[in-house]
Amino acid sequence: MRLATITLVLVVALLGRPLAAFADDDPSATMLLKQAADVFAEDADCGRALPLFQKAYELEHSWNALGGIATCHELSGRYDLAYALYEQILAEYGDLLPASRRARVSGHLAECDAHLARLQIETTPARAHVSVDGQDAVHFPLRLTAGVHSVVVTAPGHVPLSRKLTLAAGRLVRVSLELEALPSAASRVRPWLGRGLAVLSGAMVVGGGTLMILAERDYDAFDDAVIAGSHDNDPVDVTPERQDDGDRKNRLGGALIGSGVVVGVGAAILLLWPDAPARAPRPSVDVGAGTLGFGLSWSY
Repeated sequence: MRLATITLVLVVALLGRPLAAFADDDPSATMLLKQAADVFAEDADCGRALPLFQKAYELEHSWNALGGIATCHELSGRYDLAYALYEQILAEYGDLLPASRRARVSGHLAECDAHLARLQIETTPARAHVSVDGQDAVHFPLRLTAGVHSVVVTAPGHVPLSRKLTLAAGRLVRVSLELEALPSAASRVRPWLGRGLAVLSGAMVVGGGTLMILAERDYDAFDDAVIAGSHDNDPVDVTPERQDDGDRKNRLGGALIGSGVVVGVGAAILLLWPDAPARAPRPSVDVGAGTLGFGLSWSY
């Protein structure tokens, strides 16, 4: 009972003004706040009080209800949620609170901060999207509960990156994450184009060689006819069509072989030219511990 009384005193001190001050407010919100205070007076049961504070805040946005929600999260060990709510109280209602109340909320902020880890993430490219435990991360440093957290970084045109980080309370951890660029369209097409040109080069060389072999046969047939005619001591009467056909095949074959060699050189360049080397990830630095790592997991 003493614990419940102490807890109730903390809640009432945080909520500030007496419940009677709600006389002109929505009576439903007033009733819910009173019920929440009664729950704390009985057994400091945050499980029952939290929904009452949340419902009261839905009916009427007040720093009293918001402070009750923050207190429940703090007493339940959810220091990250409590810290965010205490910050919200100061941001939205700080000018309305007496100095003593603002100091009390600031004290709760410091108490929660001592139980939280802070995470600073820098990315390349700078405008990459960062999510931590499935939640978008916009403002850094993040204040997170101690333990393992999942970080996912994405950016258009880059390979997504995921990391598991183990954070300790009271530490500021700085992490630099660099995303690898996706291969360009040209880089993806180049191997296929190179293979296609290599096949074409081979076909051209084979075709050119075949034509030159056929041309040589035409030349041999022409020569055989000339020799046969000279042996018979008859006038040489051999039509030159066979030789002309050989000339055409010889020229075309040579052109095909030469072109095939040029295409083969182009194919070799496309296939063998190295891609730009991927840059190694930047190391991460834990400022609190002064430890250098390479971004797979951090334990402190």
